[in-house]
Amino acid sequence: MNLPLSWDYLIPLTALTLVTAVGYYLIESGLISIAVGLSQRSSILMTWRMQFGWMALFYVTLCLIGLFMAIAIYDLKGVAGILIFALPVVLMHYVQRQYIERTRAGAREVERMNKELTQANRSILEASLQIEQLNDELFVTLAKIIDARDPQVLDHAAKVAEYSTLIAHNLKLPAGRIDKVRQAALLHDIGKIGISEQILKKPGSLSGLEYENVKAHAALGSDFLRASHGLRHLADFVRYHHERWDGAGYPDRLRGEQIPLEARIIAISDAVESMATKRPYHHAMDLAEIVEELARCAGSQFDPAIAEVFVRILRRDGEGIIGRHAN
Repeated sequence: MNLPLSWDYLIPLTALTLVTAVGYYLIESGLISIAVGLSQRSSILMTWRMQFGWMALFYVTLCLIGLFMAIAIYDLKGVAGILIFALPVVLMHYVQRQYIERTRAGAREVERMNKELTQANRSILEASLQIEQLNDELFVTLAKIIDARDPQVLDHAAKVAEYSTLIAHNLKLPAGRIDKVRQAALLHDIGKIGISEQILKKPGSLSGLEYENVKAHAALGSDFLRASHGLRHLADFVRYHHERWDGAGYPDRLRGEQIPLEARIIAISDAVESMATKRPYHHAMDLAEIVEELARCAGSQFDPAIAEVFVRILRRDGEGIIGRHAN
């Protein structure tokens, strides 16, 4: 059927154009989808939907534009026809160039912003690491200040922190919780700041009243930490590090799992460090004596599960751990 290019036959021409556009679209997109699907061993229909499904309107629109331009050129011959044909092409070319240039400029701006963001993130990370290092150094320094008040416990807090961290690792606690155990261990005796130096430095045995005074350091240390927004999460671990598994400890006579796990870890680390160090009231125990004492006190003074873990650690690496610290 031959139809002249005229506005009088616009409806049948439009119908033929639509059929032609859809057919061309289906054939071209279908063949490409088949090739892609076979090469990538993927679903041909899924490939067509994802890659070409959205292009149907694009094909139809271009074909209709072509039809209208053909009719215009056919009806308006000469210069008018050329102008009508050329003007849309020129305008499309101009708009496309503007779009590409704006897109490139936008891409360059995004790239610049990404570089600045990367640099800012790097700077933030470096600052965060420096703050973390500073915080760690402050904990260690504060622990040394606390220990310095009592010449009988040189580097006591650092040793307790090392033992506690080792136990926490073997218990497979999360990294953040291990950090809290270490920090609390470094500060577990902070309450001794409020205890008289005369009592702390007394060479002989303490009287009953003096011992009660010393025992107050656990609750006092907890109160100190609760006064700090950044340290209050450690307060309970410090308060309860002298509680016993059997409930005979202080200050609140908690028992078993009523005592926070972190406090139970610090309690056994504190006791082992004391066993391994010569004090006015006892000699420095050797590794075998410490292991025997841990086994004896498991289930009474110490959490039996933690005692078992620490005994296993000491039997494996005890000479390197205790021997390095023994006084």
